[in-house]
Amino acid sequence: MKMKKICFAWVWIFFLQTFTACDREKAISETQLPQAARNFLNTHFPDVTVVSVFREWDEYDVCLSNGFQAGFDRKGEWDCVNGITQAVPQSIIALIPAAVPAYLSARFPDAIIVEINRETFGYDIELSNGLDLEFSLTGNIREIDD
Repeated sequence: MKMKKICFAWVWIFFLQTFTACDREKAISETQLPQAARNFLNTHFPDVTVVSVFREWDEYDVCLSNGFQAGFDRKGEWDCVNGITQAVPQSIIALIPAAVPAYLSARFPDAIIVEINRETFGYDIELSNGLDLEFSLTGNIREIDD
């Protein structure tokens, strides 16, 4: 009998965690994004429609009609731009240290930047050739993964 109660308790805990996990990600309207995120989208994707916006805890994930995805922190500061296979706009590349695109064009002239992630250590850049590179906040190369 004690084993049944323990099993029931675990099933109940699992159910509650699953149920509350569904509430963590919530679809919201574009107007509910922080102003900084809306400004970023209007500046770097001026003629692109927002398809969906999801809020999960203190983060926002935005999908755009041109296939791009963008991520923002709770204040609306960008932390990720992903073009999947498309080049990240030059206006966004201009936001990272100039040493990063200089390094990339010298070492990988035929590759384009398809994703930029702002991290606490610096920047994680994915190229069209499949390489994933990490740069410090000042733009120095830290690591190359393939």
